[in-house]
Amino acid sequence: MVVAGVHQELPSFFVECLVYNCPDEIFLRSTWTTTVRGVITHIFNSLEGMEPTIESQRWLEASECKYLFHADQPWTRADGREFAKTAWNYLELAS
Repeated sequence: MVVAGVHQELPSFFVECLVYNCPDEIFLRSTWTTTVRGVITHIFNSLEGMEPTIESQRWLEASECKYLFHADQPWTRADGREFAKTAWNYLELAS
C-alpha cells in the first residue's frame, strides 16, 4: 500500500499487534478472503471511539506487556482504523 501511494508507512510491529488483538475464531474461517475480511473488519470496528477505561477491554501489544494505545506510543487508534479502511479498499474486499 505504501509503494502504491495509498497509505503511509507504519511499523510492522504495529500491524502485528492489530492482528494479534483479533479473536481466534476469525482465523478459523474457511478461506483466506473471509479471514482477511474478518481481521480488517474487527480492527476497524473495534477501534472506533476513545480508548476504553476498563483495562480488560484495552488492546495489548503482542507481548501482552504493554497497552497498544497510550501516550508514549507513536500511533493511535485512528491510525489503526485508517490502516484497516485503506487495506479494505486496496484489497477490494467490498466486492
